[in-house]
Formats: sequence, structure tokens, C-alpha cells
Amino acid sequence: PAVAPARPDAVASGESADQETAPADDGAAGPPPGRPLHAVENRDLLISQLLTPQAFLLPIGVAFVTVQFLSEGSWSFIAVASTLTAMAGILLQPVRRVLDDWRFQLARDADRLRIRNGLLETRVQTVPLHRVQTVGMTWPLLWRMKGWLRMRLEVAGYAAGEADQRNRPDRLLPVGDLATGEIILAEVLPGVTLASLPLVPPPTRARWVNPLSRQVLGAGLTDEVFAVRSGLLTRQLTMVPYARFQSVRVVQGPIQRLLGLATVHVDTAGGAGAAAVDRDLADAWALAAELTARGRAARRG
Repeated sequence: PAVAPARPDAVASGESADQETAPADDGAAGPPPGRPLHAVENRDLLISQLLTPQAFLLPIGVAFVTVQFLSEGSWSFIAVASTLTAMAGILLQPVRRVLDDWRFQLARDADRLRIRNGLLETRVQTVPLHRVQTVGMTWPLLWRMKGWLRMRLEVAGYAAGEADQRNRPDRLLPVGDLATGEIILAEVLPGVTLASLPLVPPPTRARWVNPLSRQVLGAGLTDEVFAVRSGLLTRQLTMVPYARFQSVRVVQGPIQRLLGLATVHVDTAGGAGAAAVDRDLADAWALAAELTARGRAARRG
């Protein structure tokens, strides 16, 4: 895709993450210091991982492989071992999430979040709120029947030298309902509520680029954050505080050029940022200019 010159841009000063990750023994599983915000029920965590594509598709895979073995009369050691290895690989992610997020507890201590989680190994993490770059909320398809969502965040500076990805301080809420999500969101991004997000969909002609997901896509500005919504089966919402902008880009692919559309990207230091997809070209440049101005004003303030 072609990249249009990023006339409006913003550059944020980099910071290293001030975070602590302290593996502890299983016996030291008390609540983290500070004001308690939420503790995830282990039962909900287990059910949430059963409501994943891996768990749903595993019985189908077992039945298919069993039929193949019976029809061909092949029960060789290599065939059985390879099948078990493949099934273990499918189940690895939900099992790891259960082990990592067991007894998940979140607390607020002054200007920091305190997180404690883990079954086999308890992790204690400290997340400075002023270094939160993005907050993301995800509604997996199978979780919607229970009204559940997952929340994650990106923290400036944590990636440097972090060998174990499980130590990343990106968990904010492994599983919870909308009311819980709103409470935690208010602690991390004061003044931001889901009901106040003015998420405007792309123009109608964007259906030629995203025929199924155009109505799901949305972007908008509040006084505190830039918010974008995406995802057809797995709904996602990303919020970026203006002070965390590193750059603003306007990108236009060949099909977008024919339709007069463009995508506005907001980049953060070492993070994924956010993107307002398939906006009207004139609106995209206006949005980029407004984002740049708000980013500079937030950093000066």
C-alpha cells in the first residue's frame, strides 16, 4: 500500500517503564497492596477458556482423527504421538492463560496499579498509570452470550530486555462483565466511559473495502482519548491517551485511493497504537491534524 506523506505528525518523548515483576511462592498469594479494585473468580476464568475456539474444536478434531484411524486400521505409535502432540499444541494457549491468570487480583496504590496473578508461579507487578499507552477491550464471539470482555494495556518501556512474555504487565482484566470493565477503565483513564465514546463509522462507500465489518468499524475523540473500534467476530476497542502519541500517519492504499478513503494511524512508543480505518480522505486529514494538535497540547500540559 502507498503511504501518503504524514503532514501532521506528533513525537512523544520516550520513557522507560517503571514496573516490577516478582515471582513468588504459591503460599504468598495474599491481596496486592493498595485499594482493592477487582478479583477474578477462578470459575469464570475456567469457563472463559472453555468458551474458546480451541476448546470447541477439540472434540471435532478427536472424532475426525479417530475415524481416520479406524477406517485405515492404522494405530501406529508415530500416528498416535503426532496426534497427541497436535492436540496438546491446540490446548496450550487456554491452559497457559488459566495458569497465568489464576487468582487474578487488581488494586490501586496511589498512582500505580498492583497486579497479582498465577497458579504455579505467583507474579506481582506494578504498573505506573502515567505510562499507560493504550487500553484495549475485547469481546470474543463466544463470550458475548455471557456479556464478558477482556481488558489489556500497553505500558511504555516494559518491552526492553523482557525475555519472558508472561511477565509483561499487559493484563488488566482477564475476564469480567461490562460493569467491572467500566470501573477499571475509570481508574486507568479518568473521565472516560464507554457510553461517552463518539464512535463514528466510515462512509457508506467503505463497504467495497469492508463489506461485512463496515458497521462495526468506528473512530472518535473525547477530551481524554482517541478511540477506535474494529473486529467482526471478535469485537475490539482501543483507547489511546493524547499524551502518549508518538506519531500520526495518513495511509492510503490503491483501492482506498480509488474510493477517496484513507486510514489514520496513531503510533505509540513500542506499541501497536490505533487506526481509524477507511475514513473519507478529507476527514482523514482533518482527523490527523486534530490528533496532532491534541497530542502536542497534552504533552505540553
